[in-house]
Amino acid sequence: MAEATDKEGLLRQNLYDMGCSSDMVEKYVTLVKTRQVSLVLRMLAVDRKTILEELREKQKKIDCLDYLVFALEHGRY
Repeated sequence: MAEATDKEGLLRQNLYDMGCSSDMVEKYVTLVKTRQVSLVLRMLAVDRKTILEELREKQKKIDCLDYLVFALEHGRY
């Protein structure tokens, strides 16, 4: 884990923690180093939207599973 004073290390760790590949981590780090923060922010917004869509898909599956369990427990199937 990166030290709190190691900004690049913290950035890298955060990117890995959010699921970025090594290539994407390098791309983000390079953009931050070259002060293209507005581009990074736009890219992160796209990443956030993608992750949120994945989360919604998983939530829908959990809802279906919960309903199936409920229905089976109450003799609806």
